[in-house]
Amino acid sequence: QNQIPVNISHQFLLWGVGWEYKISNQIQWYGRVSSSYRPMIFKDLIPASVYERVDPAIKDESGYNAETGIRGNLGGWNWDINAFALRIKNRFGTLYQTDAVTNDVYTYRTNTGNSLATG
Repeated sequence: QNQIPVNISHQFLLWGVGWEYKISNQIQWYGRVSSSYRPMIFKDLIPASVYERVDPAIKDESGYNAETGIRGNLGGWNWDINAFALRIKNRFGTLYQTDAVTNDVYTYRTNTGNSLATG
């Protein structure tokens, strides 16, 4: 049987910090870092049909976003060049599985891994 978590504890600290350094009257260097959090919601925990199952050990997503850049106004042109990183732990996802006993195909909602997006 598919066991659904009945007691979910959400304890977390969300934080963020940002800074800006004025290189000149026209150019600024800046950066920001902040935490992120996505709790499990009703849809993540309750199967919508008999063809869906939920991992009883599914966890909330968490991570951070960081960016830095330089921007300015030179000769009437506004410009901004930046870089970022977005890290997510315990990303939610759906896997397709086959029941070993009945050979029925079903979807399995679970944490599928971590991700890092940069740019």
